Amino acid sequence: MARILVIDDDSEYLEMINLLLQRSGHQVSLSAEGEEGLEMALAEPPDLVILDVMMPGVTGYEICRRLRAQPETACVPIIILTARGQP
Repeated sequence: MARILVIDDDSEYLEMINLLLQRSGHQVSLSAEGEEGLEMALAEPPDLVILDVMMPGVTGYEICRRLRAQPETACVPIIILTARGQP
């Protein structure tokens, strides 16, 4: 199936999404830090990135911008998740 990179600072969320995706047969890589996740994506581009927006340090928006700026990750689909509510 797909190689999926999940970047989120919430360890419980990482554990849950990892379990769900692995049960579906996907190869999952996890990162609890934005910079680390970015390095992982650039070193071995995944088929999909699931990305939290609100993280300490490097935000999900910045990670998305950096991934789009690199030729090897410019076309990787990104799903952005957040617990932040909007009106």
